[in-house]
Amino acid sequence: MKIAIVLKNLAFYLCTLILLFVIGCSQDTNQDTNSKILENLPNIKKVPSFSGMLDNGKAFSEKDIQGSITIVSFFFASCSDICPRMNTILADIVTRHTSKKLSFVSITVDPENDTIQALEKYKKKFNYNDSRWNFLRIEKDSLLTLTINGFMVGSSDNPANHSARFIVLDEKSQIRAYYDPFDKQKLRELENLLSEISKK
Repeated sequence: MKIAIVLKNLAFYLCTLILLFVIGCSQDTNQDTNSKILENLPNIKKVPSFSGMLDNGKAFSEKDIQGSITIVSFFFASCSDICPRMNTILADIVTRHTSKKLSFVSITVDPENDTIQALEKYKKKFNYNDSRWNFLRIEKDSLLTLTINGFMVGSSDNPANHSARFIVLDEKSQIRAYYDPFDKQKLRELENLLSEISKK
């Protein structure tokens, strides 16, 4: 009887180890595949550590996007010109590219006015409800350092003069490309890249 129990437990542990091995191999394969898709893009630099709060009040950092291909953008809720147009384009991208390998982070450049409540209201107003798309608020001092030294965009004199480009990060949070959504050719290149990632 005891031998039967020992064998049963051993079989359970072996099955568990095999399952973990398969999952690990699958994750490595996905990352390898994405790396091959991005291999023609320059490895510009690694984004430094950052942290802030999402529109839902949860803490968020660069660790939350590691393992996925991420599109980062900058905006502010009261912007009435370029931001709505940029986010309309991004919303279309999010809707059509449904792969779980992709994530999207829009960072406000106006943290003084864009409170957590304001971001939540903004997201609901435009029905940006895809769980992969996060709206992030970072404290002003950290934000300036992140945008200028980290993502190499923006202005220290006036954060509202933010970049309209979409920034592509790989699974290790390395900046791989910048795409202007208002340049049809660049937008097409981004769409093709995301389509390739989604197919794998």
